[in-house]
Amino acid sequence: MKAEKLFELTGHNAAIYCIEKGLTNDQIFSGSGDKISTSWDIEKRENVPFTILNKSAVLAIKYIEKHNVVLIGLFNGNLHVIDAKEKKEIRFIPYHKEALFHIAYDEQHDRIFLLSGDGTVSVWTSDFKLIKSIALASDKIRSMEIEKEKGIAVLSCGDGFIRIINLFTLELIHEFIAHDKVNIARFHPTKDVLITGGKDAMLKFWNIQANYQHIHTIPAHNWALYSILFSPDNQYMITASRDKTMKIWDAETLDLIEKMDYKSHKGHTHSVNCLYWPEGKNYFISGGDDKKIMGWKIK
Repeated sequence: MKAEKLFELTGHNAAIYCIEKGLTNDQIFSGSGDKISTSWDIEKRENVPFTILNKSAVLAIKYIEKHNVVLIGLFNGNLHVIDAKEKKEIRFIPYHKEALFHIAYDEQHDRIFLLSGDGTVSVWTSDFKLIKSIALASDKIRSMEIEKEKGIAVLSCGDGFIRIINLFTLELIHEFIAHDKVNIARFHPTKDVLITGGKDAMLKFWNIQANYQHIHTIPAHNWALYSILFSPDNQYMITASRDKTMKIWDAETLDLIEKMDYKSHKGHTHSVNCLYWPEGKNYFISGGDDKKIMGWKIK
């Protein structure tokens, strides 16, 4: 197996913190420390006219197709709601006073979750009425993973805890220490296992059926682990780290298949912050502190 670099997109003037689904399957959104959120055509390999200059670094973007809105979360805690058709702001929500690290959408209950650096999660209706503010952590909350079949959401917290909430009642139902600081959590697509990554550079595996008992640890990277991504066919797991590398793993055996860095693949020269696999495509996309967006194919 070999990972091949397909393309490189440049235009941002600071670190890229998020890459998310765009308005079509041929488009993505990106958010950067340069305070710009913008859109790209990943087939034509060019910028498309949907660029917004914000007042703070862009840490999170979420396009909700059902309501035709693009949500932009900023380092200063503000949320901007953009009408995707008209490309103009329709709501401004300055609710959180610290960074919005992640925006999640629970389609089943039609709810929006904002994850903040103040250790809280605010839950909103699709027309942006506040449902509940949940104080969960003593540090930032970095990401949220929804498991709609189980009706739960897993939150990765900077105080080292994984916290699990019931999506219907919005109550905390379980918590456990996973790392010194947890950055990311993903459900394994074919096993009853939760995978977590932290500032300690470790991948850890937890048995869901045994009340999240720890079952395995892999010293995966040399620095903080920021993203975990599975290929659509569930064959591969890709991880990204502050150590400037991405790694491809066999999703079944967890064997390391390939390490991707600048020396070996002309990859990123700085921290790799985000990974995204566009629907219907045979390649994935990465973004990093080197201000670059890259496309990768696993051959």
